Amino acid sequence: MQDAERETRMKVAHLAAITPHRAGLYETARDLAAAERKFGIDARIVHPFQPAEDRGVPIGEDRFVDDADILVNHSGLGRYEKIDKPIVHVMHGRPRSSFLLEQAKQSPIYTMLRGMASDERFRAFVTFWPRFAQYWQLVLPKDRILTVTAPVDLNLWSPEGKSDHDFSGRISDVNVICVDPWRHDKDPFHMINAFWHFAAENPQAKLHLYGVTQSHGALVVLLQSLHAVGCLGEVRPFVDGIDIVYRSADLLITGHTVATRTVRESLACGCPVVAGSEETGAMGFANEENLKEYADTMAAVLRTDNRAWLRTHARAVAEEKFDSATTAREMVDIFESILGSG
Repeated sequence: MQDAERETRMKVAHLAAITPHRAGLYETARDLAAAERKFGIDARIVHPFQPAEDRGVPIGEDRFVDDADILVNHSGLGRYEKIDKPIVHVMHGRPRSSFLLEQAKQSPIYTMLRGMASDERFRAFVTFWPRFAQYWQLVLPKDRILTVTAPVDLNLWSPEGKSDHDFSGRISDVNVICVDPWRHDKDPFHMINAFWHFAAENPQAKLHLYGVTQSHGALVVLLQSLHAVGCLGEVRPFVDGIDIVYRSADLLITGHTVATRTVRESLACGCPVVAGSEETGAMGFANEENLKEYADTMAAVLRTDNRAWLRTHARAVAEEKFDSATTAREMVDIFESILGSG
């Protein structure tokens, strides 16, 4: 559709729990709405459970949901459960994580998906990762599972800006960060161990951990062990201005094999990444359970004689692979296909 035609202002309500700087799901929903607005779409975020406000994208009210042409479901329908509108459901989670959450009786995601599959309002089920589509096909209609580009707002997440994070006074010559949340299916356990092997050959390095909400048991033992050899840096549950951390760090490490939110944000800010697979866009990749291989990959990435080039390359990868404008075009095509089919 041409830009002039988009002036008809298609209305799209993104239903998402509004948690700025606290949840990747919300940040991705915000990025999508912001990018869609640049295509002439009247996209707004609406909290499905309670009204809320946030920066950037207008926050819709109940009236906007009533007027919307299409709903994009991120966090559940909430008080809009009975509304008769076409719905696109975005599956932000990893299939195994979703499975384990339901098995732990925390969130019945698979049961909800099964119900959605037989609900004619749900016209499309969107994932950001082709490898996960293979899993969703077991419980959802294959012809309604669509894959779009994993997005990041390249204006919000940029190499331009403050880069003077002092890591709570634990700054080092080589600052390595891990920002992965602790989930049922994935946590930084292997990263902590791989970093120790890296630090054995690079004693000037420190590991800074974010998203650490635990402070007991075996994790304490691991952190105390890193501290004892002088390579433990900052450890925090959350940090305001995580973009400043990305710009200040020399390397982000993760065991993930897909481009998670933290991978995309890091690359967009120019921070190099080592991850679990090539498809993440990382500068280096290795199996997280092969600690020596992972540590050697970290060393190989950081061995470059031109750190400035490495940061420029990280940003270029984000621009090529994760531009939210690309995702917005793909989402608009989905909306038009649904609305055009009646």
